[in-house]
Amino acid sequence: MGVQASMSISIIVFGKFWGLVALHSYQRHRVTFPIRQLCRMLSDSIGKNIERLRYASRLKRRTLVNRESHFN
Repeated sequence: MGVQASMSISIIVFGKFWGLVALHSYQRHRVTFPIRQLCRMLSDSIGKNIERLRYASRLKRRTLVNRESHFN
């Protein structure tokens, strides 16, 4: 790829690795501590949002199954 700098940010969902955000630059680049902290906050936020979406999806599925069992 010919990149001079790269950085990766792990996405953790329910305590397990879920995915990765990979960043590349064709120029040398030093990421400052405040930017790394911001990336960590964004990673945590993305992970928590995925957890909430998955939880909501499970809850909706259970609710639908319970409704169907009451009508049968």
